[in-house]
Amino acid sequence: MLFILIFFSSLGTVSLHLTNSQLTMLKKKSEAEYATISNSLAKDLAVLSGKNSDSETFLEDIHVLANNYKIYYQKNNILLYIEHRLGASNPNQLYFDEQDGKNMIRISAPLSGAFGNYHLNYSCDITQNIVELSHVQNILLLIAVAFSIVTAVALYVILTGIFKPLAVVSQASRKIAAGHYDERISIKGKNELASMAADYNRMAAEIEKQILLLADEAAQKQHFVDNFAHEIRTPLTSVYGYAEYMQKARLGEEEIIESAQLILNEAAYMRKISDSLLALTMLRQSPAKKSLSCCRVCSMTSRRACGSL
Repeated sequence: MLFILIFFSSLGTVSLHLTNSQLTMLKKKSEAEYATISNSLAKDLAVLSGKNSDSETFLEDIHVLANNYKIYYQKNNILLYIEHRLGASNPNQLYFDEQDGKNMIRISAPLSGAFGNYHLNYSCDITQNIVELSHVQNILLLIAVAFSIVTAVALYVILTGIFKPLAVVSQASRKIAAGHYDERISIKGKNELASMAADYNRMAAEIEKQILLLADEAAQKQHFVDNFAHEIRTPLTSVYGYAEYMQKARLGEEEIIESAQLILNEAAYMRKISDSLLALTMLRQSPAKKSLSCCRVCSMTSRRACGSL
């Protein structure tokens, strides 16, 4: 639509310029013809004025001369009329006129020299020129319409081919956003779009890799939490059981000492688990020590806690 708008705007500008140029050319041609006829008529009137001293005979000769001019130029679609005016003469007038379906250029001006009281009225029929100009514009319009249709279809096909890979990229992006991280783009060739598709596929592969790593890490964390909960439950149960036993049962001094020692052992075991978790956190925050194996960390704890950590 943008192409058609610009194209027809340019065509309208060219057509308007062509029309103005044609009318300007016709105007200059008419002015040149009028100047030639006016000068020739003024010379003939000067000759008649020198031959005839009788005013009546002179007027008749002017009428005959004007009639001869009129008949001669009428063959070229030019109408002439000589008008005798008294008083001040009007300046040179040129204008376009339409009469009886015909387009005319009219010029009215006084003759030069001593015959300034005679006005020569000039009318040139330019209907045929206007018809030919309109015919040329119609042909130009038909050619422009046909050209615009063909070009618009070609542009549509070309732009569809250009933007089709972008539609494929957009569709693949929506699928990846929906969770299909294994989606890839298949574009053949060695152009910029193929290079973009390759970069996009590398990006999608990296995203899929990171998603799998995150999922695996989340699974490991959940497994660790489950094992830790199970591991911490055992000493807590023992501590709670021995504490309840000491509270409700009548124990001797030796049994109290033994039960308290068992509670201290389980508390020490939980403290070792806490120290192991703290050490593991410090290792994760220190890149230089990440190469340490989990068994080295677990060596700080009891053998029973090693499996859970």
